[in-house]
Order: sequence, then structure tokens, then C-alpha cells
Amino acid sequence: MFEILDPNTLAGAAAGAGFGALAKVFDGPFKSIEDLWYIHFGHKLALQRAKYEASVEALKTETISELQKIKPKNQIEPKLCIAGPAMDAAKYFVEEPDLRSMFAKLIASASDISKVTTVHPAFVEIIKQLTPFEAKILKNTNILFSAKPICKLRVQDKKGYNNSTLFRPMSKGRNLVNHIIFFENIEVKKEDLEFYTLILDNLTRLNLCEIPANYTLSDNNLYKIYEDSDVLKAYIQFLKVLKYEGENEEICLLKETCMPTALGEAFYNTCIR
Repeated sequence: MFEILDPNTLAGAAAGAGFGALAKVFDGPFKSIEDLWYIHFGHKLALQRAKYEASVEALKTETISELQKIKPKNQIEPKLCIAGPAMDAAKYFVEEPDLRSMFAKLIASASDISKVTTVHPAFVEIIKQLTPFEAKILKNTNILFSAKPICKLRVQDKKGYNNSTLFRPMSKGRNLVNHIIFFENIEVKKEDLEFYTLILDNLTRLNLCEIPANYTLSDNNLYKIYEDSDVLKAYIQFLKVLKYEGENEEICLLKETCMPTALGEAFYNTCIR
């Protein structure tokens, strides 16, 4: 049930005829070249294959472990439209533990009658379009089951606001960093700020999260994590040194909120929890 085709095997089969011709060239006086070829390349392929096979076995073990958690009365045969694509896609992600576990949990959720209403075929494609680091964020933070304060970094017209806070209402200007998000258990470095924008853009593109326009959390204290951030202060000072501020402009923050969607919550309950 859990047999997954090794891409190395597929590639080897496709190249079989050509390799046979190559092997003949290595006959006779060129046999030493064949020996050297194995020393420099062959053993590496063997190690790579062994690593892949161990990862496949890990997927099998994790899937069985998840299946064993299902109460006997809830056990059903999973729909092929979910289990089939999940197993097919998993062979390309078995060496990434966080993504691999998502596939294992998805297959198990599809086999649990108490979860079938939240299991969606789109989850296979969603996992395929996550990076390993994004998968780690989804597994180790509350981004898929709780609204989170985030912010934009902007340069915009000065309006004479209180300088005791970096946050401003939006006025004419431009974004310097579209979305900034901090997590309590993940360190964010200055050079990573724009990287997290890409992460949020991908999660919203996949409809796991949304960032509603002009919506902020009522508790302003939740946004202090950004005003108090030494990393963010240093980055703003760096931009000022580079003269990103024009005349009568200022670099400031704009409050935003990242919220899980219904699809995101279902994905969390199906593929992560």
C-alpha cells in the first residue's frame, strides 16, 4: 500500500539502453575508467539511494503511526482522489521531515470518518507548494488558528503625528516591506524581513491565511512587539542612512492583521494537528 517508486529507479530505467552502450566502452583496456567512475560517482549514487529509501521507510512508519491513532469505529477506506495523489506527491518530499509528516497525516485523516468533511483534495497541492521552512512555521506557530498582529514598513508623507510611536495611519507614500511578521519562538534577523513577506504572500496565495484591508486588532499592546524590536529599529535606521526618506516624508509602520481562513483551519486540523 505504501510502496513509492524511487525517482532514481525511474531515471535508471529510462537511461538503461544508453548505459548498456557505455558499459561496452568500458570493456578491455578501459576497465580502469569504469572502476574510477564508481569511486567518484557510483558510491555517491548508492548513498543517495540508501538515504532516499530510509526516508520512504520513515514516511511509511509515520503513516502507520497516524493510522493507528484512529478509533476502530472511525476507520474507513480513504478516497482514492486524496490518498492516491498524496502518495504520488510524497515521493518527492520524503527527505523533508515536516512536509513528509503532513502527507502522512493527510493520508490518515482521509481514512478517518470523523475528519472526512474537512479533508480536501486541494491539500495535496498546498503541501507541494510549501517550502520546508513554511511547513515548520505552520507546525510550530499559531498562524493557522489565531489572528496575528503584523505590519507594513512604509515611507509616506508626514502628517504631524505623535513621534512617540512608529505606527501611523496610511497616507500618500509607498511600501518598503509589504508585510512583517514576528513569532515568539522563531528569531527574525534584519536580513530576513523581506523573506517573511514572501512567506505571507505564499500563505495568502494558497488561501491558508488572509490579510484583510484596513483591519487591525483592537488590543494595541499586541503590536508593541514591532515597536520594541531592536531588529526593526536597526533596519529603519539603515534605511534612513540610505536616504529612503524624502523631504517631508517619514519611515513608519502601518498596523495589519493576518487571519487564518476556513481552509487554513481545516488544513491545520487535517495535515498538522
